[in-house]
Amino acid sequence: DFSIQPHCALHCLNCRGLNNPIKRSKIFHYLHHAGAHVIFLQETHLKPSDHVRLKKGWINQTYHSSFSGKARGVAILLHKSVPFVHTSVVSDPNGRFVIVTGQIHNTSVALINIYAPNYDDEGFFKRLFSLIPDLSTHYLILGGDFNCWLNPHLGRSSSAVCAPSRSAKAILSFMKEYAVSDAWRFFNPTKREYSFFFSSSPYLHSH
Repeated sequence: DFSIQPHCALHCLNCRGLNNPIKRSKIFHYLHHAGAHVIFLQETHLKPSDHVRLKKGWINQTYHSSFSGKARGVAILLHKSVPFVHTSVVSDPNGRFVIVTGQIHNTSVALINIYAPNYDDEGFFKRLFSLIPDLSTHYLILGGDFNCWLNPHLGRSSSAVCAPSRSAKAILSFMKEYAVSDAWRFFNPTKREYSFFFSSSPYLHSH
C-alpha cells in the first residue's frame, strides 16, 4: 500500500485571487495551522513572476499554471516534510491545470490540479485525461475545481430530474476505466455539502 507519510493532509481551495497580500497571508495562515501537506489552489490570478510569493518557510516546492490576465491559474504546493522528487511538469498555458509527476519514497506519483471551465466542456476533460501518465505505474492524486456535479441526487440542492452533463459523463467514464475514487464522496457517501451558489438560479452546486 502507498502512503505519502503516516499522516498527510491534502487541502483543495478555490482562492478567487491571491494578489491581495492580506488575503494571501490569511489563507496561508489557515493552511499552515490546518496542518496542510499537499495543497491544490485554484483561481490564483497570479502572473508567472508572482508565484514566488507562494513559497514560505514551511513550503519548499511550488508548481503552477498561469493565464495572461488576472484570472484562472492553479498551483500545487508541497510542505517541506513531503519527500517529493519531481521528474516532469505539464503546465497548461491557459491556466487550467498543472500535472506534476515524480516520486515519493521511490513510488511514482502524479499530482494534478485543475480549474475546469464553468460551462459544459467535455473536450477539456478528454484533453486533460490524455495527458495523465500511465496509471499502471503511477499513483494518482487529482484535485481541483471541476465546476460540475457527478451525482444528480447528492451534488445538487434541487430535486428536479437532471441528466449528467457531457463533462460529468467524461469524468465518470475515466473513473470507471481506471478505478479512480472520489475520496471525499468515499468518506461521505450520503452527505450533501455545497461550495458554490449559482446566482442566476436558486440552486446550489456542490464541489
